Amino acid sequence: MFSASVERWEKDTSARDVAELARSVDPGDTRSEDGRFVHSATGAVGRVDCRVADGAGRSVWATVRVTRDGTTPEQTKNLVTAYADSAAASGACDEVLGR
Repeated sequence: MFSASVERWEKDTSARDVAELARSVDPGDTRSEDGRFVHSATGAVGRVDCRVADGAGRSVWATVRVTRDGTTPEQTKNLVTAYADSAAASGACDEVLGR
C-alpha cells in the first residue's frame, strides 16, 4: 500500500513534530542533516518549500507511507523528497492554504 498527503501546519513546526502524528514514521527516526525530513523504511515526512506559506505564518508538509516489504529508509526519503518538491511546483501550497 502507498499513501501520501500534503498538509498545513503552524509556521514553526519541525519534521519531528509532524512525524509524531504521522503514521509509519516516528520522531526518533532518521532525520536529514538540514532537518527538513524524517524517514524510516515505512514512512517519511518532509517540509514543502512554499514561499506563500511563509508569508501566511504557516508551513506545509508532505507525508508518505508504504507497506511494501523490502523498502529502505533511503527509498522513502527519496520518495518524500520528490513528492514535496512536486507539491511545491504544482500549486498545492495555495490549495492547502485555502488561497
